[in-house]
Amino acid sequence: MKQKELYEIDEDGEFLHKTELIKKKEAELRKNYSFVDPKRKKNAETLIKRAAFMDISLLELESIINLKGYEEEYKNGANQYGTKKRSQVDTYNVMVKNHIACIKQLEDMMEKDRTSQETGDDLMEFLKTGK
Repeated sequence: MKQKELYEIDEDGEFLHKTELIKKKEAELRKNYSFVDPKRKKNAETLIKRAAFMDISLLELESIINLKGYEEEYKNGANQYGTKKRSQVDTYNVMVKNHIACIKQLEDMMEKDRTSQETGDDLMEFLKTGK
């Protein structure tokens, strides 16, 4: 699929098919984190859904910021006006931190399970061969 087709945006920079993009991202993350212990699967699934939403939302916010810029004009009353930081910039900054934390939790969860599996494999090898 071409990049242009994947991220169709409207005149405001928002994604037209955001729900579909999130579902595709969830499937990609499930594949990447399929090694998670079944006992942790429910927690991992929650993190995967949050990470997918944030990933696509971050792309959408980047699109909006690229289209509209970092600042916006405001007017309060007759004589009070100027420029301020666009609200999407604050949202983007907070979401980036949360997305990183979510992915880190998934990575840590998978690393613990991978280490546990490798330790179990070593034990089985020792039991079978005595070495």
